[in-house]
Amino acid sequence: MTRDSKSRDFFLCHSGADKARIVRPLSEELKKRGITFWLDEAEIAIGDSIITRVNEGLRVSHSWHNVLGMSRRRCPLWSVYLVAFCSMPLLGRQFQPISLCL
Repeated sequence: MTRDSKSRDFFLCHSGADKARIVRPLSEELKKRGITFWLDEAEIAIGDSIITRVNEGLRVSHSWHNVLGMSRRRCPLWSVYLVAFCSMPLLGRQFQPISLCL
């Protein structure tokens, strides 16, 4: 995916510890199928405000998909994702999370 404001099918939320083993292979399969998604490593550049970019990703995404590996408890960004998700109703956006529990 690229850094732009086009809509995405979903926002892919995950722990960095799950990225190599689960998230990158999943993202490659999604690309092959033409499914668009927001993924942090493609959308957040060095120097960007993480919170601003996450909020933008949620704004342009139709749904929120969680990759819930056990490592999420140790992920510093998990709280950023969760706060951003919880604030979406205040911005007039609501969607149900879809979780992939691993």
